[in-house]
Amino acid sequence: MNNVVNIVKGGSTVPLKFNVYNCNNMEITSTSYILGQSATVAEYNCDSGPPDEVTIDVTNTGATALRYDGSQFIQNWKTPNTKGHCYVVRVTTIDGSYIQALFKTK
Repeated sequence: MNNVVNIVKGGSTVPLKFNVYNCNNMEITSTSYILGQSATVAEYNCDSGPPDEVTIDVTNTGATALRYDGSQFIQNWKTPNTKGHCYVVRVTTIDGSYIQALFKTK
């Protein structure tokens, strides 16, 4: 896992951008391969690390949802209006594989 923590302002919008590949290194371009067709987010204790299970839905800004723009998936996440809290955002494919990113609000 990548242990880089992204620092973001609480209450701001973060564009989540990512690419997904199958086991043959072919790029996935349909949201139907993303479990729940959305990223998920969970708050975690900044000192102990992210949880194994993530079950809270991402709050999107405006009417935006997970979409593929021709080169990558994008979803606009409205961060909680907090300071000093840590969050893990995870995108899980239908086969159970996932990618995640860590965030801390300032």
